[in-house]
Parts: sequence; C-alpha cells; structure tokens
Amino acid sequence: MIIDRPNFIGTENFFSEDGIIDSFANSMNLKKNIYKFLRIPEKRVGNYNQILTLSKLLLLYAMIFAASLFLLIFFILALFYRSPQFSIAVGIALFISVSTFIYLRQTMNYNIASWIFVIALSIHLQYLLYSGGLMGNGYLWTLLYPLGTLFFFGIRKGIAISLVFFILTVISVYTISDYSDAAFIFKIRYFSMYLIIMIFSFSYEYSKIFLNKKLLETNWHLQFHINELEKKDKELTKAIDEAKTAEKLKSEFLAQMSHEIRTPINTILNYTSLIQGEFEEKIPEEMEGCFESINSASKRLIRTIDLILNLSSVESGAFSLNMEPTKLSTEIISPVVDEFKPHATEKGLEIKWENSFTDEPRVKIDRYTFTQAFSNLVHNAIKYTEKGKIIIRYFGGDKAPVLEISDTGIGMSEEFIPKLFSKFSQESHGYSRKHEGSGLGLALVKKYCEINNVDISVTSKTGEGTTFRIIFPGIEQVV
Repeated sequence: MIIDRPNFIGTENFFSEDGIIDSFANSMNLKKNIYKFLRIPEKRVGNYNQILTLSKLLLLYAMIFAASLFLLIFFILALFYRSPQFSIAVGIALFISVSTFIYLRQTMNYNIASWIFVIALSIHLQYLLYSGGLMGNGYLWTLLYPLGTLFFFGIRKGIAISLVFFILTVISVYTISDYSDAAFIFKIRYFSMYLIIMIFSFSYEYSKIFLNKKLLETNWHLQFHINELEKKDKELTKAIDEAKTAEKLKSEFLAQMSHEIRTPINTILNYTSLIQGEFEEKIPEEMEGCFESINSASKRLIRTIDLILNLSSVESGAFSLNMEPTKLSTEIISPVVDEFKPHATEKGLEIKWENSFTDEPRVKIDRYTFTQAFSNLVHNAIKYTEKGKIIIRYFGGDKAPVLEISDTGIGMSEEFIPKLFSKFSQESHGYSRKHEGSGLGLALVKKYCEINNVDISVTSKTGEGTTFRIIFPGIEQVV
C-alpha cells in the first residue's frame, strides 16, 4: 500500500496534542524533528486505516533502523575478528537493511518495504534454526514472528505467512540433527506456544477490524445526526427570520390600524359632542343616555387599542426608556389619584392615599411606563369595586420603598392568581361575565414593572378585595 503524503490529514489520534506521547514529544521538540527526518507530514491522519498505516510505518522505521544498527555492530566485530564468511553475510544483510530504510524514506511504499523486511527476517530466523539456535534463546524470536506478520499484513496474508514459516520450522526441527536429542515435550511446547501466539495475533487483529467497523458505524450515525441537526438549525434560522419579519409586519399593521381606527373614532366623538351641545334641550328623554354610551364605548375602544399597541411595542423591544430620579408622591401618585377621583366618586367609592414618608427618597424609573402601570392598577381597582373604598399606601419597606393599591372589590380566587398577569386571562368568560375587558391591562402592567426593575405581587380573596404591592429592589435611590 502506497501512502500519499498529503493524505495525512484529519482528526485526533494517538499522537493527539492531549496525549502523553505527544505532550512529551512536543516538550522535547522530538516529534517535529522525527517527522522531518522520516519525511512524514506533521498533519493529522484522518481515519482508522491511515492511523494504522502510519503506526506501521513508524514501527517499520524503528525496526529497520534498529536492525541496521545491530548489523553494523556485528559487521564491525566480524571485521575485527577477521571472519570473512560472517563479514560477507552480515554486510549483505546490512546493505539490504539500509537500502530498505532509504527506499521506505524516499517512497513510503509500505508493502514492498514490509515484504523485504519480513523475507529477510524469515531467512535470518530459519538460519537461526538451521544452526541450532532453537536450543538456546533464539526460539523466543521465532515466537514473535506471527505477531509481526499479522500486524503488518493483516489476517489473511499474516496467517498464510505464519503457517508457511511454522511448517518450515517443523521440518527444520525434525530434519536437523542438532534437534534430535531435544525432548519431545520441548518440541510440543514450542509448537504449541507458536500456534497460541498465532491465534492470539489473529484475535487481536480481528478485534481491531471489528472495532473499526463499529467505529465507522457509530461515526456514520453521528454524522447523520450532525447533518440532521444542521438541517434543523437552518430551519430554525429560517423560522426565526420569518418570525422577525412577521413581528415587523405586525407592528406596522397595528400602527396603521391604530391610525385608521383612531381617526374615525375621534371624528365620531367630536361630532357627537357637537350634536349633543346643539340639540341638548331638544333630545327626547329616552335618548339622553345615547350620547354617554357613544362616548364611553369610544373611550373603551381607544383604551383597548392603546393596550395592544403598548404591549406589542414592549414585547418587540422597540420601546425606549428614560430612567430618571422621580419623587413618586408628587410626580406620579397624586396626579393619577386626582385624575381618577371623579370616576370613583361617580360610583360612590372613596379613594384616598397615604404617604408615610417624612423625607421621601427619589427612585430612578421611567416615568411614562410606570405611570401607565400605576394608572391601570387604579383603574382596575375602581372598575372591580362596587362599594367601599380604594386605598393607596406609599411607605418604606425593610430595604426599599413599597407602593400598595388595595380595594374592597370582588377579588379573585387563589387558583386564578398565577394566571393573572398572562395575556387575555380573565376569571369570568363568555357573555355572562359582568365586567368587560380585553385581559391585556395586567399583562402590560407586568411588562412595565419588569422593564423598570420593580417587583409586583398580588394578594386577593374572592368577595373581599385585592391588594397589589410594588416593591423597588435594586433601584438607584436618590435622596
């Protein structure tokens, strides 16, 4: 197998920057020099086969280099002891080893280099057997033969080469006279160990193939899920863009509809007031309430439009705040109470407020939004109270000012309170409900409190009234 150098690209492997070997090599600046010497690109390998082939290349480099080094030492010793035959044999082996190393470094032709090395090793081991080396420690090297061949050539070629070498070894043991005195048990033990190592090598290589297959399957499924996630991400991005476009269209539509509805309503109110003033003394008794009904219905419609527009503006983030130090009692509470007193008196209700501060602090809020929120709470207190009173208290809490709006109205059930600040939520529904409304007022109050960084809570009981409490935590207080 010829490996093209540019193919060494991809992801992490056993040479990863987080690995122990890589960390040590980088710290010693060894890996860069080794790769440069062996002419191997420093880019990462990308898949199992490339990782395995690179590891075989590096091992082959190391084995050939070590063999060349030892052969060089033996060649020098042979010359020193003046052994011509041994010098020639070792010299030929050294030439083959060095030539293989240079060829591998130049071409990176893994297959040819492996065949040269294995054939040379086979000849050497068979020579070792032929010369009686099996009776010493030489047999240990032959036991490693199947492990190396299966590692370098894979299962099929490795098993075939190992079996051929095994058959040659059996022939050598039973035909060479040096082994005639060897015990039968020794021969059986040696052959058994060889076959066991061959079986172990087979199992090891098969496990690698099996695990690689599973890894590829897992990688395929992972890539499939990544593609699905990328597809969903694109769909979500598209949906977000469409939602933004729809939000913009909604805001434009509401602004246009506000203009289209406000203009005719104001025209109706103006002409109704003009007609009422012109024909006040001539209006029949049964029609006296008609003008008041027209005026009330028009104001109610305008209020609903204002709630929708304001809520849409806050939710779209198009609302600009002007946070400034404010004295609530004189700049917000008193004007709003004075505005609603006539309406409360008309219903026979008492409305009053209590300021417990002697040296009132100023709180930093957006005056417009907080005034709208407070006005809405007072309006609801009057709307849902048939008799009794509305009390507004402003006092100092444990750490910050507290504003309370209490009434003696119809109240609400404990089950409904968690839904109170949701849009379009009302405890009574259908045509039978007594109090009309869009269910947007308190949702807008909640939004206004949030953008002013104030907390709002409510306590209520059916038939006994409601109390809204506004607390100003975290607000910059200016005395």
